[in-house]
Amino acid sequence: TNRLISVIAKIWEPAIGILSFTFFFLLLLGIYGAIRHYTKLSNLSAFAITCVIFFTPEYLRQGWAGLSDVPLSLTFFGTILGLQLINQYTSPKVYLLPLAIAALGSTLKNEGQSFLLFTLVICFVVFLVHAVKTKYNYAKEWKGLLLPALLIALTLLPIGLWKITTMNIGIVNDVVGSPNLRE
Repeated sequence: TNRLISVIAKIWEPAIGILSFTFFFLLLLGIYGAIRHYTKLSNLSAFAITCVIFFTPEYLRQGWAGLSDVPLSLTFFGTILGLQLINQYTSPKVYLLPLAIAALGSTLKNEGQSFLLFTLVICFVVFLVHAVKTKYNYAKEWKGLLLPALLIALTLLPIGLWKITTMNIGIVNDVVGSPNLRE
């Protein structure tokens, strides 16, 4: 996101604020909507909780400064909403939404890559449970998944190449290049 923002800043500097506000506002609306949908709280209570979450000084600073934490939070939120769909539908196509959003998040920051791995594990486990429980024949639907799966793989290819490069040249502060999980 920092590269994207630096390119945008050279073209039209106010675009950074607009882009940052858009990510921040979409996340704010999404959390408010999720609170309203999944709880029995009133509009005012949901609004108050949303304000407590989003209007802390640090998060406001990040939301308006163009930092990549806010878009990353939006991809985390979208992935979690997408993961809810995999319990409601039997088609394997439903796995593409959370995986695609998590893949997008993995391009923003290292934390997104860890979240993508987490999402892959969840999708795989839920897929196995559904396949065993329903004895559903997924083979006939896999053909329709080839193109979207290829697009997700192409999204992840640059990340994989970058990780291989950082491991080979010994960058230790990179998540995958680090010898342990503390760094």
